Amino acid sequence: MLLCPLTANPPPGSLQQCPWPFFYPLFKQENEWKIADSLQAIQLHNSGELCATIRHHGQHIHESCMAIAVERHNLSGLGMSEGSEATATEALRDLARWLCGWLESDYEWQTSDVVTDQSIIAGEYTFTRSGQRFG
Repeated sequence: MLLCPLTANPPPGSLQQCPWPFFYPLFKQENEWKIADSLQAIQLHNSGELCATIRHHGQHIHESCMAIAVERHNLSGLGMSEGSEATATEALRDLARWLCGWLESDYEWQTSDVVTDQSIIAGEYTFTRSGQRFG
């Protein structure tokens, strides 16, 4: 379970810090910034009081395997502005979709022949014809 304010600057006294600032340096395309802007805008309409609970279900890892519940936490008992839950949920699914794609791309690069060759050369590893490590 992940419970975190949907903002880069959670209100004072928040129990957990939000991971969004970690992702900001990775955002390089307009679509990625659109996700961050959407989350920020929805918080502004709700006085920065939205929190999301995200639960994973199933065996696969992608945006459709998440159950997302969005709530507004405040002392006055005000509800969310209209459309906030749907907008926040879609933005979080977009973020999950982007993050999964980024992780898949990074994994493919890290396991590519180029990186493997560079690691073998840098580590000065040697192998026999049968593929056993030598030395």
